[in-house]
Amino acid sequence: MNYRRQWVDGYFYDVHPNTFAAWDAGRWAYYLGEEGRLKSKGLFGSLHILTSRGARPDTVAHELIHLLGDYLRHREATINVYNEERIAEMFDGWTRKVWREWQKREQTEAE
Repeated sequence: MNYRRQWVDGYFYDVHPNTFAAWDAGRWAYYLGEEGRLKSKGLFGSLHILTSRGARPDTVAHELIHLLGDYLRHREATINVYNEERIAEMFDGWTRKVWREWQKREQTEAE
């Protein structure tokens, strides 16, 4: 986000889905916007993903859509024909970064 001046933290949890749900976190994943965040720098929010049952791509995409909606609302932006491609490219980057971190985590666990 914003050329690395702003970011979203990612957390992976290896707990039972019922434990995750008991934290009021849903059953598989959730996105949480940071309180008091700025428009263009600092921590924007956090993604929390349950990994003990395997994170599914559709679940992660669902939470990234929540992040995208929050990002656009926070910046008072809407998707239109002029910015749609730029927003899609930004979303591609977010998706790529999440899966890159996921792959790093899996490699570390395999070693």
